[in-house]
Amino acid sequence: MVSGASKTFKVLMEAVFCFKDALEGVDCSAVFLASCGKLFQQHDELVGKDVILYALLRSDVAVAKGTIISTDPKSTLGDVALGNQYCEVVVNVVLKRVTVLPRPYGYVETMADAHKMSIAWPYKRLKVTKGSQSTQGTTGIF
Repeated sequence: MVSGASKTFKVLMEAVFCFKDALEGVDCSAVFLASCGKLFQQHDELVGKDVILYALLRSDVAVAKGTIISTDPKSTLGDVALGNQYCEVVVNVVLKRVTVLPRPYGYVETMADAHKMSIAWPYKRLKVTKGSQSTQGTTGIF
């Protein structure tokens, strides 16, 4: 299955190659980087926002509350880059201690281990809390 970002990338690259002659003298890498920046800019506004983390298998089960500290896909946690689907969250309140983390690292394997620690959590499994609402609305599955 191809993600939305991958589809957008493919369409963008096809457009660049189609109009290569028209773009003669234009730095195509700059055009590409500007387009990619727009794709991920939507997540930048989430840094510092309080969020509720939801279970990976059941969408209605809240497992923790935390604060997003990084949305940079190149940022690493446990020697693994976040990538485009994950953000870095500090866990402030644990609601379900036995929840297994989607990206465990070191001795941080469950939500109980992650209390007051930073973890990688998928954007699709979190929701910005009302007191911390962004101007663009919520993100995630709801």
